Amino acid sequence: MSRWLASVQSLEEAQTLVEQLPDILDMKNPSQGALGALMHQTVADIVQWVNKRCLCSATVGDLAMQAEVISAAIHDMAETGVDFVKVGLFDGPGLVRCIEQLEGSIKDLQTPVIAVLFADQLPQHNLIPLLKKTGFVGVMLDTATKNGLGLLNHLSIQSLNKFVFEAKSAELLCGLAGA
Repeated sequence: MSRWLASVQSLEEAQTLVEQLPDILDMKNPSQGALGALMHQTVADIVQWVNKRCLCSATVGDLAMQAEVISAAIHDMAETGVDFVKVGLFDGPGLVRCIEQLEGSIKDLQTPVIAVLFADQLPQHNLIPLLKKTGFVGVMLDTATKNGLGLLNHLSIQSLNKFVFEAKSAELLCGLAGA
C-alpha cells in the first residue's frame, strides 16, 4: 500500500494542504540540515491544527551521535504530540554504541521513533537488526547532502530492494526519500 507524505516547514504551509491532507504530514527545516528540526512550538501548533486528520512526524535535527543528546531531543519532540519522531543516524565510530544506548529511552517512550539512514553516508554494517532490537518502529533512507543527487546516485536498485526487504523482514516500517 502506498501512502502520501508531504513535508512542511510552517503552519501556513501545512494549511495550504487543507483540501487534501497527506497520509503523513512531515515537519522539518531543511535550511538547518538534512533533518533540520522546527521549533517545538511550531510543531505543536501544526499538530493541533491537524487535529488527528492525518499522521504527523517531525525530525529532531542533525545531532551528534551522543545518546543523551538524542534521547533528550526525542523526548522533547514527542511532547509536541506528533505520531512519529524521526532521528538521523549519521555514520561514525560511535554510531552502534549510540544506538545501543538509546534502547531504554526509545522503549520507554510512547511515541514511535523512526531511524533515518543516509545513502551517501551509509554505515558499513547492517543496522536493521540493531534498530529493531533497540525499539525503532521504522527505518528510512534519505540523502544527507542536498546537492541534487538522489538515492540512485548512491545506491543501485538492487541495494535499495535489499534494504526494503531487510526492513520488512525485521517488521520495520520502511521509507525511501530523495529518490
